[in-house]
Amino acid sequence: MILRTARVVLRVAGWTVAGFAIALAASLVVAHFSGRQGLTVLSGSMEPAIGTGDVVVAKPMSPLDATVGDVVTYKEPHGAGRLITHRVKRMEARGDTVRFTTQGDANDTSERWQVANTGQISRVTHRIPKLGYGLGFLRDPAKRLWLLGVPALLLGLFELFRIWRPERPAPETPEPT
Repeated sequence: MILRTARVVLRVAGWTVAGFAIALAASLVVAHFSGRQGLTVLSGSMEPAIGTGDVVVAKPMSPLDATVGDVVTYKEPHGAGRLITHRVKRMEARGDTVRFTTQGDANDTSERWQVANTGQISRVTHRIPKLGYGLGFLRDPAKRLWLLGVPALLLGLFELFRIWRPERPAPETPEPT
């Protein structure tokens, strides 16, 4: 009885995990093909709205379409071109440029930057909590083998249990009279 219950629990858990994995993969693929970009958050500057390790999905847009309160992703203006995701506190279109003041929700300071009005920034449309930790783990090719090795090992163990499981006595059928 305990073994049967354990099998049922493992089966339900396996299908649940597989369902979540498929749903997450499908959402990222749909986002990618609809022109959106998935980005892993590396700092806590936007907490509690967006946490470290979350994946945000950002949709490209014109800087003129941004509004105060939007969470936008833009290239760091005075640096190596890394991407920053912060909330718009102020924006002003002046001539050929749009000037922004942005700030992380957890930060005390704001950034002032500008982009050409024909340029591009991205608006965060949604987030997937903590998925970035898993994606970061899978960036290492050696660790990707876990995606093949762990399921193969589990399948092998299930088969060994099935083979070595003691046979159940067949139910007795009454003889016809």
